[in-house]
Amino acid sequence: MSFREHNEFHEQCVERMFCDLMARCAPQRLEVWARYTRRGGLDINPWRSSVAGAAQPGRSAPMGRVNVLPAPPVEGMAFERRNREAAMLAVYGRGGLSATLVLPVPVLADPPAHAPAHGWRKKHDPDYIGYTGRKWERDYGILDGRCSTEAVGAVVGGVIGGHLLKSNCLVTGQPDWATVYVNYTGAPIDRAGLLRYIVSFREHNEFHEQCVERMFCDLMARCAPARLEVWARYTRRGGLDINPWRSSVTGAPPLNQGDPRQ
Repeated sequence: MSFREHNEFHEQCVERMFCDLMARCAPQRLEVWARYTRRGGLDINPWRSSVAGAAQPGRSAPMGRVNVLPAPPVEGMAFERRNREAAMLAVYGRGGLSATLVLPVPVLADPPAHAPAHGWRKKHDPDYIGYTGRKWERDYGILDGRCSTEAVGAVVGGVIGGHLLKSNCLVTGQPDWATVYVNYTGAPIDRAGLLRYIVSFREHNEFHEQCVERMFCDLMARCAPARLEVWARYTRRGGLDINPWRSSVTGAPPLNQGDPRQ
């Protein structure tokens, strides 16, 4: 019905609207509040609510606005557009109407075809290649549910080494002890084999720089890494730090911070 030609007191109009909406739409909760223009300096703002004990809205609420908070319709609760407009958009006189309508909460169901749930496409869509839409040449076994550490190491590389490097001075024959670091990118280097190689320098007679250069050349020839750095930090002799560093990449050497063994 239209209230524009309706003759009733303010409170009766709000009560009628409340009852009509409750009977027609059957919401779980309903509030109807009309803010009329003043007459004789008096505020007449009838308010009707289906919630017992609910506080009346404050006077700062907006006028002339209809606030509808609908939930998605479920079976048996479909409304035509014209019925909603007739029920909720009735603005009469020069007053304002503020109404809040809460419809029944629908029962959860399976996700629609255009918005499948998380993980659904990966299990059922053979052409699914991830959210980015990019198919990688190598996924390192991740799409199969595992991670190939060997394949990742071939790209990322690693740092291996230890405190077991010992060589002998070429002039005096005195032992020189060092901590060696091998930083590489490429196919994984066998740690046990590298350890045996480092230990093999125990009876080798060369200067510090020559030992690091030989180690660098042997690893580069044997393992063919994409990037290789060899750094040896020898114990001090005569109060001097001798820390040879050899790299296949041009750039600044590592920070020469003190080592407890030195």
